[in-house]
Amino acid sequence: MRTSPDALPSGLARGLRSAYLVTGSEPLLIAESCDAVRSAARAQQYADREVHFLERGFDWNALLADAANLSLFASRRLIELKLGPTPDAEAGRALAGLAERPPADTVLLVSGELDYKGLKAAWVGAFEKHGVLVVAQTVERPALPAWIVQRLRRHGVEIEPTAAELLADRVEGNLLAAQQEIERIALLMPGARLDAGQVAGLVADSARFD
Repeated sequence: MRTSPDALPSGLARGLRSAYLVTGSEPLLIAESCDAVRSAARAQQYADREVHFLERGFDWNALLADAANLSLFASRRLIELKLGPTPDAEAGRALAGLAERPPADTVLLVSGELDYKGLKAAWVGAFEKHGVLVVAQTVERPALPAWIVQRLRRHGVEIEPTAAELLADRVEGNLLAAQQEIERIALLMPGARLDAGQVAGLVADSARFD
């Protein structure tokens, strides 16, 4: 199945799948989605965690052998594969095989940025068919104020539309910077309802320390 970062938590609440590919073009949303999968895996007693970086020359045979030979006495585990360069043919076959036949008592989490062409690869389709494909799309500037409103609301803070526009201008489309401002505002103004003047003051205070 294919889902979005916003819909992923509800999917995880319904049950943990064996294979996840978290990708797209927005690093913040990729990182948050990976954190959500890790948290769900821990809650389901996937206590062991292995992390592998998929660089050129990666030893797929060793990984596949290790994944297939889980000890009877071992705990459940989370195997993370972090994408480097665009996977070549060998890597694509190995990834597709892992998505189609995930190891027992294992959650597989593959993450990294892929462009539009990369999302068309056959191995990506294998994750969509047999596991979960999470695609983190870029939040474009016109949609950023609404994104800010939604994120602040999660923290119990309301913000007027003009104030959200001002904050969107401040971060210049950088989602990570926007999230940092949101967290700072939530810390400084818990439960507030913010207008443009208040946000302008908060932004000015922040600028003095930048």
